[in-house]
Amino acid sequence: MRKSTLLALAAIALVGCGGGGGSTAPGTSQVSFFVSDSLDSNDQVWVTIHKVELIGTAGNVTMFDDSTGVTVDLKTLRDGAGAKFLLLARKSVPVGTYSGVRFTLDKDLTIFPAGSATGNSKSFHDSDSDPEKSILDVTFATPKTVAAGDDKITADFDLASWTDDGSGINAVIRKVEDNGVDNPLRHVSEDYKGVVSAFNLIAKTFTISRAGSTLNVSFDATTKIFNSNGAASPAVADGKRVEIRGAFDPVTKVIKAAVIKIEDGAESHNPEIRGAASAIDASAGTLDLTLGHASAMQPDRKLVHVATTGTTLYRVRSGALSDKAAFFAALVTGGEVEVEGTYNRETGIFTASKIKLEDEGGDDHGGGGHEGEHHDVELLGIPSNIVGSDGTCTLTVGSWYGLPLTPGAVFSVVTTANTEYFGLSHTTMSKSAFVAGLAIHQLEAKGTASGTVLTATRLKYED
Repeated sequence: MRKSTLLALAAIALVGCGGGGGSTAPGTSQVSFFVSDSLDSNDQVWVTIHKVELIGTAGNVTMFDDSTGVTVDLKTLRDGAGAKFLLLARKSVPVGTYSGVRFTLDKDLTIFPAGSATGNSKSFHDSDSDPEKSILDVTFATPKTVAAGDDKITADFDLASWTDDGSGINAVIRKVEDNGVDNPLRHVSEDYKGVVSAFNLIAKTFTISRAGSTLNVSFDATTKIFNSNGAASPAVADGKRVEIRGAFDPVTKVIKAAVIKIEDGAESHNPEIRGAASAIDASAGTLDLTLGHASAMQPDRKLVHVATTGTTLYRVRSGALSDKAAFFAALVTGGEVEVEGTYNRETGIFTASKIKLEDEGGDDHGGGGHEGEHHDVELLGIPSNIVGSDGTCTLTVGSWYGLPLTPGAVFSVVTTANTEYFGLSHTTMSKSAFVAGLAIHQLEAKGTASGTVLTATRLKYED
């Protein structure tokens, strides 16, 4: 396959050496590769990155290689406070001198002009046309010397300097000197897919192999965890394929997981979108979604119409399975939703194979530093220490949704004036009647968790 080569009129940001970051073999360095953006007047600029290679005097080093690619709205990589940073790869690189970098991108990109509801499909400029990919070869203004230990390289996409000569986009990547890369709050959240290894439940850490990199991941009691297929008792383990949502911490050199989705079976390349819901029609099973994130597709409009079918899998915030009626009853205008399925660009309809309610507020900096954070969970287990006056109890967990647990975990369940009580047949019960019969049943508790305390929104008998 022929590849078109774009000679970018810029350089890569060479940000100074950092510390820490795990062990490295002699003669190598752990190098983090980031992308960022310079401001322009467009609302959104979507590109898909397939491969990144460092060009070295002793040979090229592949930092990132993914046939599906990672789709990025470059405009999310800058705000009023300056550049924001997306970790693309982190891997061991031979020490030495590197003169540049080579990007392999989707030839197509999508640009949303300011105020436009739809995107304009563009192609990167080339003289040797290829229907699928374009290569950007970028020469560093000053060669980069990678020393042993830990290092980082940032590629800044200078959108304000991009031009369209009518036959395609001429891309520019420029050199930046930005200490913001060392600030954890300037790193954006991303969905990282890979296979788990070195899982350690005590330390709450593991690694994933992703597109040629090995990324370190941490999680904690605030991390939302669920099975993609809706099964109960999600558990991370070596060999499992997962999708991590979280941001890289440049201090600890790990991705702090806000969400862990355990995939069911082989890796999925289905498009996924996430955003705020509107125009909700429960009877038709449809809604509109204002896009905030997309993967495995470049959006062509800001507002996408989502349609469900008889085979759509519905999940609530904890990851537990739901039915259509309960899902739409819980969905509110402005609520965050994640959808996986297929997209028809001609009609603008995204047909959902899976749809899930999300927690509002974003997940840029989850998995650590959120002491006391609450999120939706569902626990099933054996109650004990039941207090009749207020309905509180101790719950020894047998199965769960929404938390990283193991069987036998113990929670304190507390109630409020708004807690609802249900019997085996899902009939509504009074608090006093429910508590009186609780000792002979298993208990399903739904609510919000903080540490090992669950504040119940709903309690139900189970056998």
